[in-house]
Amino acid sequence: MDWQGRIVKVPGVMGGRPVIKGTRITVELILEFQSDGWSEADILKNYPRLTAEDIAASRSYAAEHGMVAYADWDTEFCPYHHENVPAAQRPNYGTVGDTG
Repeated sequence: MDWQGRIVKVPGVMGGRPVIKGTRITVELILEFQSDGWSEADILKNYPRLTAEDIAASRSYAAEHGMVAYADWDTEFCPYHHENVPAAQRPNYGTVGDTG
């Protein structure tokens, strides 16, 4: 799937994260829905502006850019957490409730 015509980064829109063109729907959100068990039909029903091609482009963009979704992370999607990045090079965001 050629994602270039569908996925864009726009400064000032969703923090510059990749979004589906013409929307504020991030690639990360699509990954999160799929990680949570949503089917393509579920996403399209809840977001009628999207198309099946938008969802496929999101998956293609994510795969090409090393974005992964971890089922045990509620909303943490980060290209720096790809399995090919050594643990020592990954950012440490601490844990929930960590104040120091």
